[in-house]
Amino acid sequence: MSRVRSRRLAVPLLALVAGTLVSACRTLTPVSVPAADLGLTAAWPQRRALLQQLQAYECAGRVAVSAPGQGFNAQFVWRQAADAAQLNLRGPLGAGGLIVTASGARIALQSTDGRQFDGDAARAELERAIGAPLPVAALGRWLLGVPQPGNAATETLAPLVNGQPAQLSALEQQGWRVDYQPHSGVPRLITLATGGTRVRLVIDHWQWL
Repeated sequence: MSRVRSRRLAVPLLALVAGTLVSACRTLTPVSVPAADLGLTAAWPQRRALLQQLQAYECAGRVAVSAPGQGFNAQFVWRQAADAAQLNLRGPLGAGGLIVTASGARIALQSTDGRQFDGDAARAELERAIGAPLPVAALGRWLLGVPQPGNAATETLAPLVNGQPAQLSALEQQGWRVDYQPHSGVPRLITLATGGTRVRLVIDHWQWL
């Protein structure tokens, strides 16, 4: 990205950053969601469709990344609103963290030391930090325990512990394998892996918007 482009992005991107930082500092508390809204008693095809159609939520927790020659632990907040998403990573990553904003195929990134990236430059910087290309758009669905619509995926199903209808225990999509610890409702422990990169997410809080 050119320096001119970076400056043009500065005002709107900083506004998004400010909103994300406020979100990151707020304590998210679990909100009770009716079983029908999450398809808890539905067969997997119906449950998958319901979760893929959820438009707005926040989740927060901890992430551990292991990649060849590097690794880090951080806190994260993810905010989803339709096809727009914000990811805030805070911890010993570069100068303290980074903020990713995405809308559809567009992506921008700002590190906490003030560097700004857009488009392919943002994807390259995120890949450098994570150790592998991270499909940000797909991550918003993976966090909910479903594949991203419109992209081929291989699903592995397992029954819920309490005998309710099946749920996703693993999926493979866009070169990543995503494994879920058994849960009732929405995931709490997720492991993503591709090549030599492994990302472990522990979700402490969900909030429906």
